[in-house]
Amino acid sequence: MPEDIANRLKEEGDALNSIRLWSSTQRQSKLTDPMPSCGRTEALATELDPTYYKAWARLAIAKNALQEYLPSALAWQRALDTLPTENLTPMQGQQRQEYQSDSKKPLTACIERPAMAIEASGNTRSSVWILHEAYEEFAEGVRIMKGVTVDEGGGLQHLSNGPVREDRIFHLEKESLWISAYNRLGTLERERHNPRLAAGPDYVKREAPSRLAEKGWEVVRPDVDLTIRSVSILVFEPRPTVVSKVLDSSGRCLEVLEWGQDLWKEVPTSVRGEVSEETFIRGLRNLYLESILVSFGLDRRDTMLVEKLTAEADILLRSLEADSGARDDVDPGFKLSFYDYCRGNAYACKAFVHSDLAKRGLSVEENNQLAGEYYL
Repeated sequence: MPEDIANRLKEEGDALNSIRLWSSTQRQSKLTDPMPSCGRTEALATELDPTYYKAWARLAIAKNALQEYLPSALAWQRALDTLPTENLTPMQGQQRQEYQSDSKKPLTACIERPAMAIEASGNTRSSVWILHEAYEEFAEGVRIMKGVTVDEGGGLQHLSNGPVREDRIFHLEKESLWISAYNRLGTLERERHNPRLAAGPDYVKREAPSRLAEKGWEVVRPDVDLTIRSVSILVFEPRPTVVSKVLDSSGRCLEVLEWGQDLWKEVPTSVRGEVSEETFIRGLRNLYLESILVSFGLDRRDTMLVEKLTAEADILLRSLEADSGARDDVDPGFKLSFYDYCRGNAYACKAFVHSDLAKRGLSVEENNQLAGEYYL
């Protein structure tokens, strides 16, 4: 067995043992703790009446107290599913908001505790690193957004950086309040920078050069940053009804960023801003690939999407080939997000294309072989 593979297996084994040890410690503590009795009544209540949403909520709270985070998350989801969806009373409306907020607590715990075990083991290949670091970044953005003042910036940067690392951590707590806070954040950011470019990416290409000559990078950098981040937030919208809008928005953002890379290639990224860094663009393109896949799943007759998927995957792979590797000062999750996972996703997309072609009866043997090679 090659030495690098052997070392990786050893690292993963050490990490697994660390997590098992932590879990075992938790189980042992429960044997002498009266808390395990908590939740039995609630569990019985859900068995007697599976539609009793209050029982599901109480069970979720009990499981969370026992540090049984996955059962807690599932119970919260059942509580939300069994709540009426129409003609809610004011009390039920308030309960839905509270349940949606509390349902995120097990997610936070699931991310934080395994991360401590992984860190202690020294394993740098676990996806827990990605989830933990992405969640922390997003949570900081939410904190700034909720308490934002004219003097404090950075909220939009954190809100977009987190999901660019790992989009699964994107969530809205109390959706209406979240959206209201986000809109307020956007208003304050625009007031702070007074950008003329925030109307959309197309304006950047038309106005940025002259604005740069007149105002300099101190003005243009936040203009471009705010524009790209405001539009890229749409990439994380999960509803299928807006897939085409998401696809268009992320595509235009990438077009502008590539245009800027070419136009200002002699200007250091430290001057142009974070959104001009290759890793940010790569992360956004990785999400763009996923949006194309979702769109193709809704309409498999659209052959242009297949061509676009292949082209974008190739661009992503070329970006990785030209990159000398992640800096030494970044966390393990950063390397996984913007290098390993991007490479894996690009190959998976190419494999998917060939597999789909084979299923359609086109050069079946050749496409199946290519799909297998890319998957491996």
